[in-house]
Amino acid sequence: MLLCVCPQRHAQSDALTSALLALRWQLSQLRQQTGYAVPLALQGQVGSAMSRDLLWQAAIPGEAVKVWQPSCAPCSVPVWVRAGGAAALEQQVLMNSLMGWSEQHVHAVLTEENTDLPPLTPAAVLWASGPRCPEVWHRRPGRRGYPDIAACRG
Repeated sequence: MLLCVCPQRHAQSDALTSALLALRWQLSQLRQQTGYAVPLALQGQVGSAMSRDLLWQAAIPGEAVKVWQPSCAPCSVPVWVRAGGAAALEQQVLMNSLMGWSEQHVHAVLTEENTDLPPLTPAAVLWASGPRCPEVWHRRPGRRGYPDIAACRG
């Protein structure tokens, strides 16, 4: 399952927390009922005028964070920042902010100790920065009955 969250669309942190806890409960029920460890990929995305193209960074357990761009092979963050100069450094500051927000407002809610719910640890975490938050990300999960927290919902 892919969970997408755009901070610009979630000014109400209490509402986001409530929706994340509902998702955590639903996914734990699904795992329990099916006997399958349905994986969760977590994506945070921010829209910014400083991002002309979509930039992805991915964290997979056991690997360093990688930068993914449409026209380049994946590389480490330090290699990308050195090669990209000041523009890459500006984008990395934005990404670091997104990562911090995601950790505090999403990852922590999904993984914190709770006697009623098992932790929901993502199998992979993705962060993206682009010129805007695309609307397409929020439509599909909403139709499947998951809580209305999928990214970029206004």
